[in-house]
Amino acid sequence: MNNLSSIKKLVSENRLDYSHYALARFIDDTIINSTELCLWLSVLVNIELSHGNVCLEISSVNRKCRELGWTECPEGDDLLQKINSSEVVGRENQQKPLILENKKLYLNRYYHNEKNISDRLLTMSKVNESEISLILLDSLFGKSKQLDYQKLAAVISSRHQLSIISGGPGTGKTWTVSKILALLIQQQKGNQKLDIKLAAPTGKAAARLSESILKLRGAMQLDNAILNQIPVEAVTLHRLLGIHRFTHRPRHHKNNVLACDVLVLDEASMIDQQMMAAICCALPPHSKLILLGDKDQLSSVEAGSVFADLCGGLIQTEFNKDQRNWVSQVLDYDVPVHHSKYVLADHVVVLQKSHRFDEFSGIGLLAKSINLGESKSCIKQLKSTDLFSTISWRQPTEKELPAMLKKQAEKTYIPMMNADSLQQVFKLFHQYQILSAVWNGPTGVDTINGQIETYVKVQQGIDNESQFYQGKPLMMTSNVYQYDIHNGDIGIIWPDEQGQLKVFFELSAGEYRSLSLSQCPENKTAYVMTVHKSQGSEFNHILLILPYSETAVSTRELFYTGITRAADSVEIWGSESIIQSTIKKKTLRVSGLLDRLIN
Repeated sequence: MNNLSSIKKLVSENRLDYSHYALARFIDDTIINSTELCLWLSVLVNIELSHGNVCLEISSVNRKCRELGWTECPEGDDLLQKINSSEVVGRENQQKPLILENKKLYLNRYYHNEKNISDRLLTMSKVNESEISLILLDSLFGKSKQLDYQKLAAVISSRHQLSIISGGPGTGKTWTVSKILALLIQQQKGNQKLDIKLAAPTGKAAARLSESILKLRGAMQLDNAILNQIPVEAVTLHRLLGIHRFTHRPRHHKNNVLACDVLVLDEASMIDQQMMAAICCALPPHSKLILLGDKDQLSSVEAGSVFADLCGGLIQTEFNKDQRNWVSQVLDYDVPVHHSKYVLADHVVVLQKSHRFDEFSGIGLLAKSINLGESKSCIKQLKSTDLFSTISWRQPTEKELPAMLKKQAEKTYIPMMNADSLQQVFKLFHQYQILSAVWNGPTGVDTINGQIETYVKVQQGIDNESQFYQGKPLMMTSNVYQYDIHNGDIGIIWPDEQGQLKVFFELSAGEYRSLSLSQCPENKTAYVMTVHKSQGSEFNHILLILPYSETAVSTRELFYTGITRAADSVEIWGSESIIQSTIKKKTLRVSGLLDRLIN
């Protein structure tokens, strides 16, 4: 067999994607002295990217080669020596397909993405502004000697060029950042105005941020001159950077930076490595960067776990000794001292108090146990009658599942089809959502959507061949930038004033955008969606359906993210053994970003 045939054979057996083979073939064609080891390394690195990892740890190469059936891989020091001498592998500034650093192997682009992110954030971490108006601070957050994490986040955002604010649902991240913006505006010297931009990874996350900021701005007792400087329009990251819909190249980059003094990025846990690198590149040297997110949520769909890495593994707010003493003098707050060498510790504030789930609420207690990995405690809570008002748990068999789903459709989706108005149908949609961990199988999104759609069509007398009908929810799976519609946005089919069926998208309360059915981008039925796709959304009630067998995607972060999409109550369908294995399985994405941020 030649160098490529064994790799191509794995593609024909569906054990590798064609993209993995294509990269190996490209290297084989362009680099004369590429060896079989080089080609396998390129395949392994590419596989890691498809699993969400940024790089490949050299210590895992032998095991991964054996799993794919290649038994000629060198071992130990011999392997490292051959990698170091390879024509395909280079160091930092070498133009080679693969880059080796700290016994981690990267594709060239991902190596430089990671390095650019860390370099930029480390540069930002050195900029301190010690002048903070305590009078303004107290006027916005009130006076209290008890440690107020939201007020502390405002102090850190005011003092530093970079601030990272993490908190679970209902901890007031958006409320906090609107007060921070008011503080920064009022602290400006002279008549100079701050250019502030708000952005989020998805269209629906941007819409929620816009709506929240508008509502909070109206509630603040401040002069209109100040309030009017707080922007209310948040945009997607694609729109912020001006990413071209065909070339995917950003209009804003290091030679054409963004015009902004403060950039606020919401739902930062969803930002992948490549997007974060593009943001760092396009950010003006003087601009503040405020990241808002939940470190315990699912990471981005694409490679990287940037926000979790930037939080440095902190489970509470801890500052280095100098900043801890400064905070103690300024606010009289007693903040724990951070003892590791993590450089960005002074920039991270972990909000503790949830205003949506109090410490005794069922969802709040369950979410806390999940994050701690306490599977036995979670099962005990699920069995407790004390939580039945907000959490219920059922263990349907595969045979029972279709009938139970029909009952859910009867209660929720048929009323949507018979709603009196567009406003009512969106209100009903936001009240209830089924979430699944997987796409395929008996509990998969595609399977359940098909079962529910067949049932509602029969009940409503709709032709089974009809693709579009009144009340059908759709999730977009591609972007249409000219209409500002993005992957993950939800549209609902509804008749316009002339009775013509169109797809309507909710912009804000009472405002909608419509597209004709022919204009609608690629989409999927959305009676049920994956937990990943639900990020940035909130529903009154959530039904979370777990698979019958263990899967790679059923993790602690997925379980936590799924139940915390609910504002009021959660229903969980899944066996005790699957719940326990899901909670025990923590996502560990491989990258070198955290290591680069340790001094």
